[in-house]
Amino acid sequence: MIIVLPNSNELFTSNNNFEIVDIQVVSREGNIEIVQPNQLSLSEAYPNPFNPTTSFKVSMENEGVLNVSVFNVAGQLIDTVHEGFISAGFHQLNWNASNHASGLYIVKANDGINVISQKNNVVKIIELNISERFNSLSDIN
Repeated sequence: MIIVLPNSNELFTSNNNFEIVDIQVVSREGNIEIVQPNQLSLSEAYPNPFNPTTSFKVSMENEGVLNVSVFNVAGQLIDTVHEGFISAGFHQLNWNASNHASGLYIVKANDGINVISQKNNVVKIIELNISERFNSLSDIN
């Protein structure tokens, strides 16, 4: 099958089983290298430290079940970022820690064979209204 300048995001449809044997991407300048992950990986979170959300990329060599979970330093599961089937390739995931306290958390990705982890810091910034602060100081005197 050759596809030249597709007019939509859908390249083709099929009602039968098929196998992709080879993919080649070509431009006027020549072949374009296709980068495919060769193992489970988890990028550094950005931003880190963060408040309240951070993002990271996970890559899967093959499609399959992936579990990405967040644990506190005591090893307790506190959140699940992704659980279920995911296609091969690169995926961006986000973690919203707005319901969790400041501190160090461990993000673990598990594909059933490999487990990788990284540390993330949640830093909560508490805003205090200046007039409230002065009022509370005058109450002390």
